[in-house]
Amino acid sequence: MTGRVSDWETFKRTLETLVEGLKTDDWERELRAAEGDKDKGASEDFLGELCRRSREMLMEEAAFLEIQPPVRICGDVHGQFTDLCKIFRRNGWPGEERGSETVRYLFLGDYVDRGPNSLEVVVLLLG
Repeated sequence: MTGRVSDWETFKRTLETLVEGLKTDDWERELRAAEGDKDKGASEDFLGELCRRSREMLMEEAAFLEIQPPVRICGDVHGQFTDLCKIFRRNGWPGEERGSETVRYLFLGDYVDRGPNSLEVVVLLLG
């Protein structure tokens, strides 16, 4: 990797733009457009920064989490981005308010490997 994204607000806006693009029905077109647009954040530097910041956040988390209900529990995603989006569209996007509750998920692992869109799955889950 050649650099770092140092400005937090720019990083956050870029991440929000990228995740919003991934949430659309035509996410593949959005992603292809982002690949050539440095401002949309699909660069290697941006993805590296996403990994660094996510790692820092996860290292601060306790190994044992007490989770308050309600929470939706999801098993293996295996890089199936379209399936992940179907889950979110059907049950709500993380952090979305639905009635009197905030939509929350617990993913049990196996985010990548078999599906064709492992990178998109990781970006969406970390975002």
